[in-house]
Amino acid sequence: MRKTASVLLVFFLLITAAQSTPFTYQGRLADDNGPINGSVDLLFRLLDAADPNDLSTNILGSNQFQDVMLDDGVFTVTLDFQPFVFDGNAYWLEIGVRPGGSQGGYTQLLPTQSIQPAPEAQVALSLAANSVTGAHVVDGSLRAEDVDSTSIQLRVNGSCAAGSAIRSIAPDGSVTCEVDDDAGGDITGVVAGFGLSGGGDAGDVNLSVDSNTIQRRVSNGCAAGSSIRSIAVDGSVVCETDDVAAFTVGEGLLLEGNTLRVAALPWPADQKTTIDNNGAATTTHSAIVGSDGLTVITYQDANMGALKVHHCNDLSCSSGTTTVIDSGNGVSAGAYSSVTLGGNGFPLISHYRTGGGLLLTRCQDVRCSNHVTTAVDENGDVGQWTSITTNPQGYALISYYDVDNGDLKILSCNDEPCSSPQIWLADSGGDVGQYSSIVRGIYDTVYVAYYDATGGNLKMARCSAANCATPALLMLDGLDVPDVNEEDVGQWASINLLGNGLPAIVYNNRDVGDASNFFVYFLRCLDYLCTTTSVQSLASYASFQTIYGTSISTGLHGAVVLSYKMNNQTQISRCMNYDCSERLYGTPPSLYWGGYALVSLNAEGLPLHIAQLGNNLVVDYCMQNSCLSNLRTR
Repeated sequence: MRKTASVLLVFFLLITAAQSTPFTYQGRLADDNGPINGSVDLLFRLLDAADPNDLSTNILGSNQFQDVMLDDGVFTVTLDFQPFVFDGNAYWLEIGVRPGGSQGGYTQLLPTQSIQPAPEAQVALSLAANSVTGAHVVDGSLRAEDVDSTSIQLRVNGSCAAGSAIRSIAPDGSVTCEVDDDAGGDITGVVAGFGLSGGGDAGDVNLSVDSNTIQRRVSNGCAAGSSIRSIAVDGSVVCETDDVAAFTVGEGLLLEGNTLRVAALPWPADQKTTIDNNGAATTTHSAIVGSDGLTVITYQDANMGALKVHHCNDLSCSSGTTTVIDSGNGVSAGAYSSVTLGGNGFPLISHYRTGGGLLLTRCQDVRCSNHVTTAVDENGDVGQWTSITTNPQGYALISYYDVDNGDLKILSCNDEPCSSPQIWLADSGGDVGQYSSIVRGIYDTVYVAYYDATGGNLKMARCSAANCATPALLMLDGLDVPDVNEEDVGQWASINLLGNGLPAIVYNNRDVGDASNFFVYFLRCLDYLCTTTSVQSLASYASFQTIYGTSISTGLHGAVVLSYKMNNQTQISRCMNYDCSERLYGTPPSLYWGGYALVSLNAEGLPLHIAQLGNNLVVDYCMQNSCLSNLRTR
């Protein structure tokens, strides 16, 4: 149905407030069958051009009316396009119509309607800036009586005699005068301020400097070899001969004549500190930098069958405080200890007690002088080869070996006391889980490196920190190479995160067919899922009977330091690139040792080598970043 609109009554201005903008529009709506009755919806748009379909046409405002009643086709509406104000330019009105109460589109009625004079008259409601100039004012039409004297001052037409001043100005420009007070010009009084004296109330007065407060200019000096001792009120000085100087300098400084300079100091030597000499034959131990910036070391005193914690008092661990944590209660405790920092900044320690299972010690201070120990898994002989990190909540997250079943387990604490931990069976395919080492990386991904004793392989369990019930199990190394001796790979696995946030593992590889061939490998993941890896051989020794005790530590600026044992000799390597294909080698002061050892970087990024030496536990502090005593830096 085609609809047309005819205008029966053009616009007229509503007589409302002085600045009203609404106006009335009346029209008649008909189609091919004649006038339309009933109700319609109407849409009015104010345009700045005649063609509403031209993309350059702008819509300045719109009014929409629902269910407008038609009487023989006639309708009346009130249009108001505020805040728009008509300014005398040409404008057009676009009209759209649709059946009343419907939700469809509007039928556009063309052509648009040109706005006629009645609404344009609204421009007279206000004046645009600078719209009235002198050319629009008839000569003589504005007179003095037309000026609002309450807002505009007429020209001042009076003045005052000498000795008087204008007191007020009337609206007509006349002035009221008043004789000046004290017109003679004398100052009525001068008061001397701080540092001055004198003054007065009348006539000429004098001011002078108070020499008891203000120092007169110093008028002379002292001869060479003398110094000013005092300055008099008049600026003269009293001199005194200088005393003969005698100087002493401290360590690191050198005085030559009148010249003081920094002395050349000998390069500091590496140092070795015994932290436990009570005949403690230690097995595995662990270390971390505490929240106070000092290293915390956990270890087992095998003679006592106890777990101990040593808190270093300085960066080199030259002294410290040792605390007995778990005396075992008649059974061996403290083996396979592993330490991390909890969400409160205090150490968390996982360890193994024979017959007692997996234990968790929560330190209540940085030195662990106050602590709480809890058995978190007592289901059989469990807890060997434990390794600890934290979940996103800052609670303990532990990997460990189930001796009875030969399985890898992962435990996550749900609260700080670990009162109801979640325990997952991560891998039960053969004898798996020894030498477990855990770390939490990007996206809260948990990585556990461990040894598959059945297949002689290095494996990884990868899962989310929130759920390790079904981890991805990856065999990272150990596939046999055709025509090559069978390999036994993955013992002494140690995992950590590189500077790029991806995990890296250092571990052992041994030829089963030739027990004298040992290797140390460095494996890094090339993506966070560790689906692709890169492997670098660090050492190969046919003349040594064993290589074990590998560890990896990361520190400042992405530094990576590795350690491993070759028979009774320690080797420390600092990786110079991500794949550790370039590295520096060194040996700590305690070159030969008989038990497990590890390397940990202190807060300044220098290695602390922690090892069993005889029946004692010692800490070697290296002054160079790879324990190279002949390496000097500037």
